[in-house]
Amino acid sequence: MDIQQVLTAYLNRIDKTAPASLLKTGQIIDAKVVETQKNQDVTLIKIQLNERILSLIAEKPVHIDKNQTLRLQVIAQQPVLTFKQVPPATRDNTKSRHPIPTPNNTNVATVEFKQVHSEKSISTLIQALNAEKTPQRSSSIALRFQIDQITAKTLTGKLLPVQANAAEIPKNNDTVTLEFNQIEGLKKQAVKSGQQILLTFDPKRPKLLQYLETPKATTQTDTQRIQHSIREYLPKQQSAPVLLQELSHQIKHIEQQKSVPEQLKHIARRILLLLPKPTQLSNPAILKQQLRDSGIYLESKVFNPSPTIQPAIENDFKLKLLQLSEQITRHLEVDKAQPLTEQDRDLFRQLQQKSSQVLARIVMDQINSLPKEEGNKQVWLLELPFLNQGKPDKVRLEIEQQAEQDKTSEDMQKWAVNITVSPPGLGTVYCRMNCVGQVVNTRFWSDRPATADKISRFLDRLKQQLNAKGVTTGIMTVQAGKPEHVDSGRQPHQLINEKA
Repeated sequence: MDIQQVLTAYLNRIDKTAPASLLKTGQIIDAKVVETQKNQDVTLIKIQLNERILSLIAEKPVHIDKNQTLRLQVIAQQPVLTFKQVPPATRDNTKSRHPIPTPNNTNVATVEFKQVHSEKSISTLIQALNAEKTPQRSSSIALRFQIDQITAKTLTGKLLPVQANAAEIPKNNDTVTLEFNQIEGLKKQAVKSGQQILLTFDPKRPKLLQYLETPKATTQTDTQRIQHSIREYLPKQQSAPVLLQELSHQIKHIEQQKSVPEQLKHIARRILLLLPKPTQLSNPAILKQQLRDSGIYLESKVFNPSPTIQPAIENDFKLKLLQLSEQITRHLEVDKAQPLTEQDRDLFRQLQQKSSQVLARIVMDQINSLPKEEGNKQVWLLELPFLNQGKPDKVRLEIEQQAEQDKTSEDMQKWAVNITVSPPGLGTVYCRMNCVGQVVNTRFWSDRPATADKISRFLDRLKQQLNAKGVTTGIMTVQAGKPEHVDSGRQPHQLINEKA
């Protein structure tokens, strides 16, 4: 890998005043040439751009004089700032009777200049290096390299700001591969994956980096390490509608593709067809079945097989997602006789990614629904996807069972259900229903005062409907805002035990 291009891309990324950050693709600038060097193969020039001196290289000999003004157009910003020489500005030739001819240089529009380095960026890094009191060479650039992978001949990792520590490693940073023979003084046995090393770059020796040392790891508290691990290794979670909306939008396209296996089409259709409607969720039997098929009970049903619940396993939402993800994986590995178009490949990669994110949400709900060692209540967390006016939506449920030690009958068990739903145009509505014996107390919240007022006007009708279903209604209230457990960000279950 070309070290100069790697460093230039790195400098542009960390220095927000770098030319690549200030210039735009297509922009035309006039720059004064302050120095020029050339041989039979390349031309190296330095141009003055505001207060910065840029070193540019053209991979062909070009006749350019010192103090000449060049008209350059930006044709690329990443990974290396690249210019194209364009003819100098003239008067409006379309209106002039005597147009001014362009210079007699047929190659002027084909010459490309790539940035080698920016002197201001170098000085900025040297200042950072001095602040850290790290050994340095005169006019050198200090680098910190995070090693991700080591092979027999190469190191793969990320270039970081000089003062970065392990907890501040930026995400989505460009991956760089360096060869051991490009790093002077570094032996393979001296480093391992996960380490950071300090390097310097001397512009007088542009083909080599110099190894300085392996800095001591920054001490982190247990909490910092746990937070970093959670951010690094836990998958991103998403609600089911994120996947279902994409699937609903693309299902016709998927069904029309002859190259898509029928099994994949079948499972995609089945996921959408089995989504209930709000009227169905008001049916106790259907609601009970949807709770069983929400995904959080899949493993318990699998490990307690029974012929009477076999259909429930086939309709389980988590199982369907696992099947969809498996079918997409197989499809992406389709035989080379019928390769996918890039558009279709991107589509199925997005569906696979979103499937994984929804599965991650279900797994976290399963973990949070495990019995607790402490406390006297059991909590189940789950989401129920459904069709709301023809579009995928969800309702979030938190079901609590209070285990009273002094209860004398099952009729006195205490249950509570927290419901979170976002009806179109009404914002987010929270509901908590407490059931003690046969009496149900209900409380509503809304983040919109107008919605809270609307709910309060229909409380009497809700009470009549519940009474008609045999439910004895107790207190019913409505207020604007959010319930206390939402504002406090309460988590029903601790994912990681720091003392384990």
